Amino acid sequence: LYNTLNSINWMIRAHKNDEAAEMTVALGTILRSALNKQHYARIEEEIESLKKYITIQEYRYRKRVKFDVKCDVSGEYLIPHMTLQPILENSIYHGVEKMLTPCEVSVSVKEFATGIRIIVSDNGPGMTEEELDAVRSFRAEAKGHGIGLKNIYERLKTAFDKDMNFNIDSMPGKGTTVVIEIPKNEVMKDNA
Repeated sequence: LYNTLNSINWMIRAHKNDEAAEMTVALGTILRSALNKQHYARIEEEIESLKKYITIQEYRYRKRVKFDVKCDVSGEYLIPHMTLQPILENSIYHGVEKMLTPCEVSVSVKEFATGIRIIVSDNGPGMTEEELDAVRSFRAEAKGHGIGLKNIYERLKTAFDKDMNFNIDSMPGKGTTVVIEIPKNEVMKDNA
């Protein structure tokens, strides 16, 4: 929030009012989403909020990062609120921040026969087997102030129990991929 407001301030001072306006709208959407009390959101809502987050990151990192977001679902399926943004934020923090060349981050949401598959991947520095094992078992020391992968995993587990899959793969120099598979759920108890 501080970095975004500071960026908006400098854009206004540099008379980049259109960029500042776009960033302000994006920030407003993100804050509205973050303050939403609902436990679940439609996947399309999560994607729209994610795109606003990406707008801010594109201004912040300019040519250091390239984003690709694809969503191909036909129904109004639900997912725990704020699932995608923290994963994308990890890709930025552990990918873009540690690379000299542009980092490519992609988000893909696809529908299959019985569920939804979400893939967030980057071509960042990746992790060693030991680092990956610590991340998979949630023993890795958290950095920053985000809600973290363990929190996302626990919320997905609470929502979908054994019907969900959460996997992290990474190799040094090859980037990191997070794959989430959840069942198609159009109605959930606390969204009624």
